[in-house]
Amino acid sequence: MTIETTPLSNLNTDQISNLGTGVLGYSDSYFANFPNNVSSSVAALSTTTIQSITTAQLATFSTTASQYLSTSQIRSVSGIFALDDDVFRVLNTAQVQSLLTSQVAVLTSEQVSAFTSSNIAGLTSSQFAKLATGVISAIGDDIAGVTTASIAALTSDQAAYLSSGQLVALTGAQVAALKSAPLGAIGSDVLSALETSDIARITDAALGFRASQAPGLTTQQLPALSTTAFSNLTTSFVQALSTNQLAALSSKNVSALTSAQVNVIPLLVFLLFPLMPLQAFQGQIKAQGKVALPVSEPTFLMPQLAMRA
Repeated sequence: MTIETTPLSNLNTDQISNLGTGVLGYSDSYFANFPNNVSSSVAALSTTTIQSITTAQLATFSTTASQYLSTSQIRSVSGIFALDDDVFRVLNTAQVQSLLTSQVAVLTSEQVSAFTSSNIAGLTSSQFAKLATGVISAIGDDIAGVTTASIAALTSDQAAYLSSGQLVALTGAQVAALKSAPLGAIGSDVLSALETSDIARITDAALGFRASQAPGLTTQQLPALSTTAFSNLTTSFVQALSTNQLAALSSKNVSALTSAQVNVIPLLVFLLFPLMPLQAFQGQIKAQGKVALPVSEPTFLMPQLAMRA
């Protein structure tokens, strides 16, 4: 019986190492049954052979055999998406980290869901940034274990798929690591899931908030924004805030308002400061660069918005 017709389970390691590219002509289930000495048999597979394995053959690769794939062998798998989901449950962190970014880019949601929490945490920032957009939600609460470097590498397209559960799971350090573009891509329907203690960690990235996201922030979240974050909000975002949201701002928030930000919300003056002429209000902004209620005015109307001159 020649090597071409001998079942894989009957081959010795020398024969396995000499399979070469000939496996292309073998049955789809050829790699379903390795010899009893699985570890040494898998180790005997050359990268040339692995590169030649068809997706149909990969689909029958057992979880037992997969555990013994070396990092160089894993990098040689061209049709990684064809591996059974269960294979990804048994890969160790070193194996996962050896995946090329081109391989990570084609992983399915089911495969990523099969990763252990330690494997999710072990993904490098380069790998994380290559995960398909729809796959991000498959990470689930395990996103809490992702490094801040990976969160910083999150793309806008990926951020758009973050779920409310994942936003709750994010740590303060992770939220602080978010860049402005992905922050601005988070769905307005899930923004309210960000905890106030975490949203307080946002600084320069607040520049990324879009006007369409304004309704998504609660009256508890907005006051939690730091003065740095507040001063970085775009005028279009500030203009999109509702009266209730503006009324919830703390004196610290208001003190951070820039003249450009206040000038786009004249309605705030009419509704919350009815005794102060709009012209005088804007004049103070231009002269002082901030809002300052005259002592003579009844600041008790909205004490939380009264500012220190």
